[in-house]
Formats: sequence, C-alpha cells, structure tokens
Amino acid sequence: MTTWGALDAVFSPLEGLPGFVHYTVEDGLGVFRREQLLTYFAGRHRKHERMRLVSVDMERTNLPGGVAIGFLLERRADDRRVDLFREKGEIDCVRGQISVWSMGGSRLAQEGMSTPCSITRDG
Repeated sequence: MTTWGALDAVFSPLEGLPGFVHYTVEDGLGVFRREQLLTYFAGRHRKHERMRLVSVDMERTNLPGGVAIGFLLERRADDRRVDLFREKGEIDCVRGQISVWSMGGSRLAQEGMSTPCSITRDG
C-alpha cells in the first residue's frame, strides 16, 4: 500500500456520522468533505508539515462503536512555528478509522512536553 493509500485508509470513507465529519485546524480551516482530504494533506506535505502525538486520552461517546479522544499534539511546518496543541477527535472503533480530527484547540507551553506516544493500527 502506498503512503497515500495508508493515510486514506485511516479516515472513514463515509460522509457524516458515523463516517467522516471533518478535519479542522486553527481558525476553522481544514476539510469538511471527505473527497478533499488527500488534496489537503498533499498541500501540507509540500510545506513539510509534521505532527507528533505526545499524549492521548479517551472516553465514551454516544456514537455506537465510537470513542471520543483528547490529545496533545506537536505540530510543525515550513509556514508555521513549532506549537503544542490540546485537541479532540472521534474514532469509529468498529472500522478502526477517524471520524473527527479537530485541531482548533488551545496552544500550550512546551516546557516538559517531550514524552512521545506511538499508536499503531493492526490489520
């Protein structure tokens, strides 16, 4: 599977709940239609955007088979400084895919935030 294919597989292919809802960043920018997702990522890739998941927590949601997540994320790119953000999202656990990824949260100070967290998806 190509890198783009692997990235595409992480996000729900469906529109609306329980499928893909949105992928947003600061100031409400981002993607609200599933077919625009890879184009958005290609643009961010050209800016050498990198993200590092620092921590994640989960809680139940009203969506059957879903889980709400809160995460701390380090984000960097050519067109932005390195920042830490407290963010949120939603995972469809039945399909093992992301429904909501929202990075419009608050910036945090970086002191003491160097513990990496890795998440892998099987199968």
